[in-house]
Amino acid sequence: MEFGVKITYEGNGETTKITPKSIKNIILMALAQKKILKERDENAEKYKLDLLKKYDNYRKNIENNYNLEEIEKIWYTLIKEDYFESESTYFWQIFINTVHQSLFKDGLLKYVSSSEYFNLISGLDNISHLLPFYDMWEISRNILKSEKSKAFWINSSIKEIKKEYKSGNIKYNLAELKEHTDKYGYHSDKELDVTYPCYSEEADPIIKNIKDLLILDDSYSPIKDKEKQKQEYIKQLEKIKKQISDKKYKKVLSKIEKMRKLLWWREEFRDVSTRFYYIIRIYTIKLAKSYETEAIIEDIDDIWYSKIEDIFNFITKKISAEDLRNIIEKNKKYYTSFRNFMSENEIGDVFNKASTVKKIKKNDNVFFGIGSNNGTVTGIARVIESLDEIDKLQKGDILVTKFTDTGWTSKFAILKGIVTEYGGILCHASIVSREYGIPCIVSAENITKKIKDGTTITINGETGEITGVK
Repeated sequence: MEFGVKITYEGNGETTKITPKSIKNIILMALAQKKILKERDENAEKYKLDLLKKYDNYRKNIENNYNLEEIEKIWYTLIKEDYFESESTYFWQIFINTVHQSLFKDGLLKYVSSSEYFNLISGLDNISHLLPFYDMWEISRNILKSEKSKAFWINSSIKEIKKEYKSGNIKYNLAELKEHTDKYGYHSDKELDVTYPCYSEEADPIIKNIKDLLILDDSYSPIKDKEKQKQEYIKQLEKIKKQISDKKYKKVLSKIEKMRKLLWWREEFRDVSTRFYYIIRIYTIKLAKSYETEAIIEDIDDIWYSKIEDIFNFITKKISAEDLRNIIEKNKKYYTSFRNFMSENEIGDVFNKASTVKKIKKNDNVFFGIGSNNGTVTGIARVIESLDEIDKLQKGDILVTKFTDTGWTSKFAILKGIVTEYGGILCHASIVSREYGIPCIVSAENITKKIKDGTTITINGETGEITGVK
């Protein structure tokens, strides 16, 4: 349940009987898990460096002018080999974390409450997808130190700032903006959507984020939030230490540190995955430009209406240019037909319809999700369907949405709490909320339809309870 997969059956479901054979299989699985964990612990750094080396090579050659045969070969290798290696490495880490997170929590609940447990997996150092926001915060503080820079950023529109930035102007802390986009430009507001521009292509979102940060005082500092969470972690360790012997504490501490390390590596490989999505977008556009030049496709954006397999088949001459154009035209019509379709959470949904399990709901004004960071707060519910509406968020709001991604991170600093329809305790909203020290509830089914925008609600990040819903 805590990983966002809803139980749609009564009781314990089908359970394996305890037999000599099942015990043997359990032991073999435990040994295999231990081996996988040990192998990953020993080689995580190597995997990361190997992938980053490939990424850096692609990035270094972005400006090269390739002929059609060359760009097809590069794109084919990128998708077939290097992207596959990046994603498989990342998803192995997710698998390891999911398995061991559950075991880890069960072993710790004898020393801490469910609420206190969250303190043990927060306050992590240098979480990769938070680093861009820390950097933007630092830029905003530096801008405020200069009256000229402050006046320029506050009084100028995003378009005007962008014009100065594009011209190469280094005044008004624009040099810092360039350093930021050079370092973190592989991020975007929709990082799993390669059709969406990255910050290195379109700096408007970064400029807007920095402008928004300028109106916040130092009480909203993410650095202070991070330090506060780290202190909560230390306090929690001290509390555990008082309950057990020194010898036992060393073993417990070792397990905690290993789990925190696993969580950190999960985010590192997520960051590597994000970099490869960026590279795929850039090289797909280069491929599309070559195809447009050769009249293989009519427009660069047509490439997004083909499947990867279609491009593979064209490159390997299994289909003709005319076949590819026909596929693209058919897919355009199919895509357009879904423009008003709202996808639901499909995992277990078919079983849920026939299930006799009662909804976790006390009355019309109380709902539940999965508590993923402790604390109870009351505030205005700001129901947001997508990132396009993020400007609706105000200081002290409780964000209510389907899910969050990196593009939301800059707004977390002003929020009182977060409620999402999807996700588990290791999703983006959960991890970032713990680092900011704000209550978070995930996997609250259809909550965006049950809460009216502007309603005052109370959320309990430990129990997952949402009250005051009207």
